Amino acid sequence: MAAIPVCPGCGVIAPTAQTQCALCGTGFGAAAPFAAGGAGDVMFARVRLDVTCRACGAETPVALTLQPDFECASCKGRQAVPSEHWTAALQFAHAAADLCKGRGPVMSQNAYDGVGNTRAFADRRVESVHVQASPGHALCPACRVPLEVHRAEDGRWVASCARCSASLVAALPARADFVAPMLRGVIPHRQHGDVVAITCPSCGGALQVVPGADFATCQYCGTSSRVEQRSAPEAEWVLLEGQSAERRRLEELAARQKQKPAAPAKYDRWAAYDEISAEEEEDCKLAEAADNRELIATFVTVGVFIVLGLVVFAMVSC
Repeated sequence: MAAIPVCPGCGVIAPTAQTQCALCGTGFGAAAPFAAGGAGDVMFARVRLDVTCRACGAETPVALTLQPDFECASCKGRQAVPSEHWTAALQFAHAAADLCKGRGPVMSQNAYDGVGNTRAFADRRVESVHVQASPGHALCPACRVPLEVHRAEDGRWVASCARCSASLVAALPARADFVAPMLRGVIPHRQHGDVVAITCPSCGGALQVVPGADFATCQYCGTSSRVEQRSAPEAEWVLLEGQSAERRRLEELAARQKQKPAAPAKYDRWAAYDEISAEEEEDCKLAEAADNRELIATFVTVGVFIVLGLVVFAMVSC
C-alpha cells in the first residue's frame, strides 16, 4: 500500500494544497508531514457516520456496529438501518481510502483524486447513512506516531506502537462477514486516551464490548449485561483490506478504453469521448455512409469518362 502524508495531530491525510488540518486544526509546518503506509493490502480510514431519522428528520451519530436499527437522539424512536445501507457506506469509505491522491489512478473518472489534494475527506449521503471518510493512519494516543498493524494468532488485527508498546485491538462487529466483507476491524475514538474498564456484575470478569453495542456477554459466565453509552459516538478508525469495488470498476473501464478501436481520421472528435451516446454513434455512421456514397459516385463518373474516351479514340483510329 502506497504511503501518504498524514496530519501529525489526528492522522488523517494531509492535503498538499493546505497548510493545516481541516479536522483538528494542527499545522503541517514547514516540513512535509510524516507519511504512513498500510500493512500490505490493509488500509486505515477515519469514518464518521450519521443516520437520518425517518420520523423527525434529525441526524444521529452512530458507531460502526452494523446493527439493524438505532435509536434517534432527538425523538428517541428506533429506526431500521437495512444491511445494504451499511454495505454501501463501507464501500464508499473503502473507495475514499483506496483511491485518494497518491494511491488511485489519475483519470477523470476517479472522483476521489481530490482527497489528499484540496480536501482531507470524502463526504456523501449513502442511502440513509451520511458518511464522512478520510484516508490516513491511526496514531498512538501517547506518542502521536503511526501505529504498526499486524494480525494476531487468534485472527484479530492489532495496532501497536513501536515506541511505547501500547496496543489497540480492532474489534470486528457482528455481521461484518455478511454486511462488510472488506472490514477487518474498528478502533473506536474512545480507545484513544479514554479507555473505560467494564466488568461483569455477576462474576467480576472483564467484558469485551463491541463499540456502540447496547449489550455485552461475559465470556466467563455467559451473563448478558446492558452497556450504557456515556457520549455520542465519534469518528472511528476502521481497517479495510483489499481493492475497493470502485477501483475494480475503474480498472475495467480503463481496459475497455484501451481495447476500443481508433476512430476514423475524419471523425477524430468522437475519440475525445470515453463513451458516446447512441444518437451520436448513429450520426457518425450516417456521415460515414454519405462519404462512402460520394466516393462511389466519383469512381463511377471517372469510369464513364474513361469508357467514353476509349470509344472516341477507337472511332478516330478507324
